[in-house]
Amino acid sequence: MTSPDAVLVPIRRAMEVNVGGLELQIVRIDWLRLARVVTERGMQPGKRRRLVETILVTDDDSACRDTIQKALEREGYQVESAVGVDDAVRAINRRRFDLIVCDYRMTGKTGFDLLAELKGREPHIPVLMVSAYVDVVTEAGAVQLGAAGLLRKPFRLRQLIESVARAIQ
Repeated sequence: MTSPDAVLVPIRRAMEVNVGGLELQIVRIDWLRLARVVTERGMQPGKRRRLVETILVTDDDSACRDTIQKALEREGYQVESAVGVDDAVRAINRRRFDLIVCDYRMTGKTGFDLLAELKGREPHIPVLMVSAYVDVVTEAGAVQLGAAGLLRKPFRLRQLIESVARAIQ
């Protein structure tokens, strides 16, 4: 168990595999315990910066959710996953996230329901929507509800990583 001012950072050894057009990696993970926050030179006393950004991945498709989670962990992000909107809301109530990556179409509630929920409670958290069902209405709705971006499935993992980096900045 880590203290609130520490974080476990995954150290990975990976082998890339292409299965049916999907880029997958076989990963062995070791964990390194690091301080969670640092004070940077030149910053005002009391101001701190996080070492590791935390991301919540919300998708009811376990294969897609796991692929996104592993790709982001490989990039050094701390990632938690949620199966749907209700699960995501519970996760958001438990801890702070720097970004939420959320599928648009899920069983039960949609990604728009999560965006609407966050708009009133946690408007500072950027949300990157991903969807195989992108049309003008979906794009307009995502923009209107304040999504940081909309990524069309299928996407390359490099596109995801670049979109995540832009959304966090």
